[in-house]
Amino acid sequence: MRINHFLKISELNKKTQIKGWVKSFQVHGKDLIFISLNDGSTCKDLQIVCKKGLDISLLTVGSAIAASGFLQKSPKGGQDVEFVADEVVILASADQKFPIQKKEHGFEFLREVSHQRARTRLFRVINAVKNEVNYSIHEFFYSRGFIWIQAPILTSNNCEGGSDVFEIKNSENSFKKTTLLSVSGQFHAEAMALGLKDVYTFGPTFRAEKSNTSQHLSEFWMIEPECSFSNLDENINLMEDFLKFTVNRVLRNCHKELKFLSDKLPNNEDLISKLENLLSEPFIRISYREAIDMLLKEQARGTKFENNDIKFGIDLASEHEKYITSKFKKAVFITHYPRAIKAFYMKDCEDETVLAVDLLMPDVGELMGGSERESDFEKLKAKAEEFGIPLDHLNWYLELRKYGYYSSAGFGCGYERLIMYLTGMKNIKDIINYPRSYGQLNF
Repeated sequence: MRINHFLKISELNKKTQIKGWVKSFQVHGKDLIFISLNDGSTCKDLQIVCKKGLDISLLTVGSAIAASGFLQKSPKGGQDVEFVADEVVILASADQKFPIQKKEHGFEFLREVSHQRARTRLFRVINAVKNEVNYSIHEFFYSRGFIWIQAPILTSNNCEGGSDVFEIKNSENSFKKTTLLSVSGQFHAEAMALGLKDVYTFGPTFRAEKSNTSQHLSEFWMIEPECSFSNLDENINLMEDFLKFTVNRVLRNCHKELKFLSDKLPNNEDLISKLENLLSEPFIRISYREAIDMLLKEQARGTKFENNDIKFGIDLASEHEKYITSKFKKAVFITHYPRAIKAFYMKDCEDETVLAVDLLMPDVGELMGGSERESDFEKLKAKAEEFGIPLDHLNWYLELRKYGYYSSAGFGCGYERLIMYLTGMKNIKDIINYPRSYGQLNF
């Protein structure tokens, strides 16, 4: 029986067996040992009271044990219940050099032992939140009639048009053409949406960015829905509904984990209230031009930005996004970006903008980005050529427009950034279990 289930049913004085790993232990006198045990199912450890028969010389932090006994109310106030063991068997001892000891460990150290981070309470909590979000993603889209599709990881095209891609090479050149790790499942989702209408992908994507910041990874996961017969406004509504659904589920089912994160992490005291407030009001919606006007007015008041050349056509920097979200103190949609700074597949407007949207979140920055797609074959082809994008491996994507492509819209949501927002964690490398970033591939 797992500890979380055991604690929920609270069956006192019933003989059972539990298994887990030793977090810490204390010896009292000759015959009494207190063991803190966890099996990964809860952020709380279970206290095991062992009165006899355990060879203490073999017991170490990190050891796997099996305890047989019963649950009883704890006579002291440290916990509600404790497990009184009449037998404890050490299944596998841990070496004395086991890196995850009882003391507090810094994030930098834990990144160096990523294969052991799951043994800490903090990372058990983070993975519990991630597990809830994983379930929520599928529940949200399933409840709305979406079909989950699996986009390929190996591809011959770079849908974002940039150069930050990983190229796969081997001695035989198996595919007889340039082979890349996917930067997005969008193009393949668009093709599937032409027959299935509403689809979504949820899987790994790859960017060969030479960046090693707290916000960037080389391998990360994306949630990417795509809807035929949809437009920008409907897409924005879907983005807001999805985020609120996920936040509501985490608040409802991960309250203990959120409380732990609120207490544990610095400057995270308002985590729960922040999430609750997100549910209470509609998100702010402004255009890119309105965002530029806000920044110019702030600049006129004497504020200095590092990127101080603020005008229509600039790509908003993180400091600009941070100012905008701090001004509203809530989630902000920015729409209708200049066509020159967005991807070629986004539908043009008449004023040199495109039907695009980014969702900015306080503390995290950009969380989602989406657009209405260009549906006209000739316009899409001309724009790709204008942007200097080779069409050799994209003809199949362009030709979708020849076969009943009326309209389509979708968005991408960075999974790890979503978890950052939900937990209050500050570094994306502390969200993904095995971080891959520029110059780092250790496990």
